[in-house]
Amino acid sequence: MPKILAIDDKTDNLITLSALLKALIPDCEVLTAQSGPEGIEKARAESPDTILLDIKMPGMDGYEVCKSLKDNESTKHIPVIMISAIKTESKDLVKGLETGADAYLAKPIDEYALAAQVKTALRIKKAEDQLRNQKDFLEEMVRERTGALRESEEKYRNLVEESFDGIFIQRGQSIIFANKRLNEMLGYEEGELIGQNHWVVYHPDYQKLTRERAQARMRGEEVMRRYEVKLQRKDGSWFYGEINAKPITSPSDKESGIQVWIKDIMEQKLAEGTLRESEDKYLR
Repeated sequence: MPKILAIDDKTDNLITLSALLKALIPDCEVLTAQSGPEGIEKARAESPDTILLDIKMPGMDGYEVCKSLKDNESTKHIPVIMISAIKTESKDLVKGLETGADAYLAKPIDEYALAAQVKTALRIKKAEDQLRNQKDFLEEMVRERTGALRESEEKYRNLVEESFDGIFIQRGQSIIFANKRLNEMLGYEEGELIGQNHWVVYHPDYQKLTRERAQARMRGEEVMRRYEVKLQRKDGSWFYGEINAKPITSPSDKESGIQVWIKDIMEQKLAEGTLRESEDKYLR
């Protein structure tokens, strides 16, 4: 049921206006107020779908009332139709529109014009309410998904930081992220690897192999993601590691970087060597 608020200081005018509205829009509810302050209070309390506002009222005229309604967050979306008992001149129309009025009617009121203006205002209010509800729904959905994404990112970050594997991300040739475990494995302080060329991680003997695999991956070729390499610590010593790399894509770049996991397999390699030595002795 549409709710219409009529604001006029004269009781007779309100009675006539209410009767007209009931005849023209039978299913509407008509609220009335006999002063500007009372009308503003009812508008905020009742949230009508349209307001019919007389201009010439004592104390607070229609222009002031309209401006107050449009300045308030809870009432600014309500269409306001101004009603004038004085001769309607262009300057009056302009002043009404400047204060936020949506339409203008002159007394004596033509019932067909009134019906057209009110029904149009009701349609506009309904459409705007639907748009606002949809906007609120979408904003809430975005907030929920953003919150879930942040939570997921935080969990992922914690997993990366606490991983037993060294992890770094490179963009172009530069390292843009290195986790705590990688710094420990390579003997770097936290943040020291950021901005360095990623080749600093690899032993010179294995840079060619790693470069060829990276170039093939960037061309979109299928390459083995997991393989063994020699890795170099900051002090120049080296160890065997198992590399597992995958590209990181983004909507703006076809390939924005590469994420690399490094597993220290030195103990495994030493154990394999010991086993081979034992096998050789046994075969002799």
